[in-house]
Amino acid sequence: MVEEELIARLTRHFKERGDTISIDCLKFHLSRSVYAEEFSGEAEYNQYLEKREVFLKKVSSTGVVIYGAGDEGRLTFEELNTNGIKIHAFLDTYKAIDRGELFLGVPIITLAEYLSKYNSDNIPIVITPVYSKHEIIKHLEDNGISNHCLLVEAGKELAQILSGRVVIPEAKRLYELSGEKRYFSISELIPSDSEVFVDVGAKDGNTTRDFVDWCDGNYSKIHVFEPEPDFFELTVDNLKKYRNVTISSKGCGEQDAIIKFSTLGLVSQIADNGTIEVPIVKLDEVLRDENITFMKYGNSGNELSAIKGSEKIITKHRPKIASIVSNYESVCEIPRYLWQINPDYKIYLRHYSNYTSVTVMYALP
Repeated sequence: MVEEELIARLTRHFKERGDTISIDCLKFHLSRSVYAEEFSGEAEYNQYLEKREVFLKKVSSTGVVIYGAGDEGRLTFEELNTNGIKIHAFLDTYKAIDRGELFLGVPIITLAEYLSKYNSDNIPIVITPVYSKHEIIKHLEDNGISNHCLLVEAGKELAQILSGRVVIPEAKRLYELSGEKRYFSISELIPSDSEVFVDVGAKDGNTTRDFVDWCDGNYSKIHVFEPEPDFFELTVDNLKKYRNVTISSKGCGEQDAIIKFSTLGLVSQIADNGTIEVPIVKLDEVLRDENITFMKYGNSGNELSAIKGSEKIITKHRPKIASIVSNYESVCEIPRYLWQINPDYKIYLRHYSNYTSVTVMYALP
């Protein structure tokens, strides 16, 4: 089946259910090249580089507190952390209600905690929620905090100054429609009794924690795979309080192998010039005796390979599936492959970022 036929089939599939969000996500994903995340010219690029260096130099000695433990907060954390900037904490009063909660391995604190611990040292706050920045600034200044800087600076986002990314209006609209809980936001996704969950590409383990919340703790086993050493240690720490969780430092693919992997934090990926070697396992072998009910794939662009390595599990158990579709090929190839295994799978698409990345495909039995 050529891509045009597959796209037409997906569109019909969505229309039959009245799933307009999936239709719009498909259109957006297939048009990603229209939304080029690049600077308009060399002069503008050089201006961004200069701003970037000024900003990084300014916070290199103090570190920062990031306001907002959300999508922009993740991106800002990754860019600053990659450049050696210390992130003391995330300031997010709503999420800090759950005491001891971490985000990307960093404490989430309230405004009161910032005032008592960081304000006297004049630690700058980087404001990341783009669309409520004015209210946040007023709130900080009303509490006597003046040392803050914006994700949006001179009409451009700090994220763009640091990495060249820009907020795409259509991506923002789809994100607002899709919901906050990546991998778990659609109403059609209903927990089974005694779930057995597989988390491929765990990063910090937060997806597994979201899974436990989603099924209200009604699971029997969880199998987690995270090959990047720093994230593996973070995942182990974040999931230590949960029962019946096995955590592997291996990746997942179509066959057992050793691959090279670039350690780039949240955007790590398979690369010929990668800095570490990662063992890859075939899930059909390592989980052959498990009655899997739900499989999540978010393994750095290698999702289709990991799905192919799960063919026997998918054929036998028909689990719920949530997978990142990271490029034009995967948004076509993953549904095509799954429909070959189980023609009855219902496919959904949702988008979980203000940027062009992070589209999730659900396949439900």
